Amino acid sequence: MKPSDDHPLVVRAGGAGRPVKVGDWLACTAKNYGAASLKDQGTVSGFKPNGDTGTLPVLTQTVQDTITKTTTSTLWFEALFNTKETATSQTNAAPLVNGTLSAKDFMKTVQADLDNG
Repeated sequence: MKPSDDHPLVVRAGGAGRPVKVGDWLACTAKNYGAASLKDQGTVSGFKPNGDTGTLPVLTQTVQDTITKTTTSTLWFEALFNTKETATSQTNAAPLVNGTLSAKDFMKTVQADLDNG
């Protein structure tokens, strides 16, 4: 097999064997993913739910209702992190969640990377 710098990509819809445009696939995902995520997994994805979301647990419905009423958005605080800052945040996320690292220590570690940029 000859090496190549070309990396072909064919996106197929529903296994039908016919290529679709990436834009069509993205539009479909943006339109349908939010409702599917809520209905199938009970998770809030950040995508606007269009269509049936099924019966949601009270807390999930409350979160979704709050998001639906929102008129503006903002970037997640990590959106502007460089690679090192992102790695630090991701590496320390599990200890933060499981309680072996305090929120104060998590932010101190992240802030040190931000300060040293």
